[in-house]
Amino acid sequence: MTITVKQCCCGCTLKTGTIIIGVLYGLGALAGLVSNIMKAGAEQMSPEIAKHLNFTEEMREQYNNIIRASSYINIVVAIILCLQLILCILLVYGANNENPRLIRPWIIYSIVSVTLSSIIYLILMILSFVYLSAASGIAILIGTALYIALSAYFIIVVNSFHLDLVGQRNPSKI
Repeated sequence: MTITVKQCCCGCTLKTGTIIIGVLYGLGALAGLVSNIMKAGAEQMSPEIAKHLNFTEEMREQYNNIIRASSYINIVVAIILCLQLILCILLVYGANNENPRLIRPWIIYSIVSVTLSSIIYLILMILSFVYLSAASGIAILIGTALYIALSAYFIIVVNSFHLDLVGQRNPSKI
């Protein structure tokens, strides 16, 4: 049984809500991409800077290894953000032209993304409780719950519009 809604949260139509969701997610992906590109500019630590900071050669090498690993992570994140941006463009274009084939990839991507992110946040929450403090674990728990709830609602809105377009709307509506 698929949960569906009749309209978006602000009282607007599913089409308008889907377009707004696509634009907001697209802007988020674009902002993340810009931030990621700016972080990619982190440089290796030179021997002069290490000497000034009283770093040993071993400490400088460890720092440089972390920067290299971070660069690889930034590349993967940039690819994911580019994919998300493309899917958001397809979502907005598909919603505007009422083309369900262009909407479906965003739904699938979002479900996978929320599932994987939730697993990562759960691990971070457990690690925070164990190694940091209960307050940090609770903060991650609250943030994760809000993220999952909002993401799930957005997926439901977009999927409801998609089902309307393909004529497969389930009679049980919220």
